[in-house]
Amino acid sequence: MKYNSEQVARIRAESERLLRDPPARPEPKPPREVHIPETDPVAEWREWHDARDRERAAAKAELRRSEHEMRTQERAMIDTLIVQVAALRRDHDAQAEACNEQARALIEFADSVATRMHALAALADRFERTLEDLKTARDRESSALRAQLDLVSRQNEFLDQQLTAARREIDQTTARRARDRANIDAKNIADNVRRLDLTLSSR
Repeated sequence: MKYNSEQVARIRAESERLLRDPPARPEPKPPREVHIPETDPVAEWREWHDARDRERAAAKAELRRSEHEMRTQERAMIDTLIVQVAALRRDHDAQAEACNEQARALIEFADSVATRMHALAALADRFERTLEDLKTARDRESSALRAQLDLVSRQNEFLDQQLTAARREIDQTTARRARDRANIDAKNIADNVRRLDLTLSSR
């Protein structure tokens, strides 16, 4: 640390003053007189042993108090643990009962679903059998209708053939009748002409 000129001058002046007027030293205290009582070894031995007895009694009392406090604390901890264990057991029982109830509900739901699925499967099987029966009946009816249509077609062809034959016979009969009528008419005309000729010749 650097000092400026003013600080150096002030420190120097203070040093010179202390050198000129040193501080007064305090006067020494008078020596303390120590009273040394006369010693009694028996009394000192008795007092020492009494003090040791008191210390041992105090230590025993402190030990008993510590043991009592420790037992009290341990008992309190044990009581706390018992209460906590009881609470945990109640919680466990409640959770177990809730789990059992949920399990029973799930089993009932699963049984209901299984029953419904079996019913739906049976309904599906019956519906499928019904469809098969309907398909079989439809195929059978279609075959019967096709056979009937074939029969009707054959009957129509037979009727057409008969109708054609009847028309042909009618045409032939009509033509024959026309020829017969023409022949009869020609014969009648010839007879009439012959009779007319006979009538004219007889006059």
